[in-house]
Amino acid sequence: MTSSDLPDDSVYDDPQDSKQNMPEPLTKEYTCTTQAQELKGLARIQTRSTLTVEETAEILGLSRAFAYEAVSRGEIPSIRIGRRILVPKVALERLLNSAEKS
Repeated sequence: MTSSDLPDDSVYDDPQDSKQNMPEPLTKEYTCTTQAQELKGLARIQTRSTLTVEETAEILGLSRAFAYEAVSRGEIPSIRIGRRILVPKVALERLLNSAEKS
């Protein structure tokens, strides 16, 4: 359909024009905020000598549940302080280095 096919009082909206005039999604701003929060979290992790099981799972690319299972089997070194389970960074690095040598 072209504009000459339309009556004079009709308005023809080209779908391409409406896509160009739409505002950009807000997800870009949200993504930047999330990245900034992740960087702050990484900076905080670097100053500590232990990691939570969740942080360890993220670093190793494991699910949270699987990381807890590995801790309970002794495959991931951990210490328990009260109800908290922490993974010493030095022990985790040692574990990863020994796996690279094998």
